[in-house]
Amino acid sequence: QRHRVLRVIEPEQALAIAPIAAVEVELHPWKLDAIRGGLLARCSERGIEVLAHRPLGGPAGAKRAARDPVLKAIAARLDATPQEILLAWLRSLSPVITPLPGATTIATAISAIRGQQRILDDDARAVLAAHFLDVARARPSRSIPDEERAAARPPVDHEQAMTRAASKA
Repeated sequence: QRHRVLRVIEPEQALAIAPIAAVEVELHPWKLDAIRGGLLARCSERGIEVLAHRPLGGPAGAKRAARDPVLKAIAARLDATPQEILLAWLRSLSPVITPLPGATTIATAISAIRGQQRILDDDARAVLAAHFLDVARARPSRSIPDEERAAARPPVDHEQAMTRAASKA
């Protein structure tokens, strides 16, 4: 079967032209447009694979992940690297997501495979959803002390966070 490569904004536009097997989009914790804009939800509904380009956010994102205290804590608890936790988290968001990390060494390729095979527990998924997906919430004023902001933030359910992020588009 012959496949076509189309550059479109919405899967509906492409589906009007030809069947779509996959959509490639930049998707990582610091670029969640595909989730917030509803693209992931629409692809999931239609069984269209989402190829997550730059799932760690490139070299700078991989370094940022290594410094992220939430990722580091989960990684330590699960005996993994922060980058492996990120890849596992992206895969946990939907069965149609396939992260495409650009491994440049054998060690990073092996780590990428471990991350994509890892299954996160409910606690890790909930913490990561609150950490990354709940960023669409309006930010409180900087005049509110950090402790009060943290205490005022309610716990976030993983499924609710994805639905809320997609509906804010």
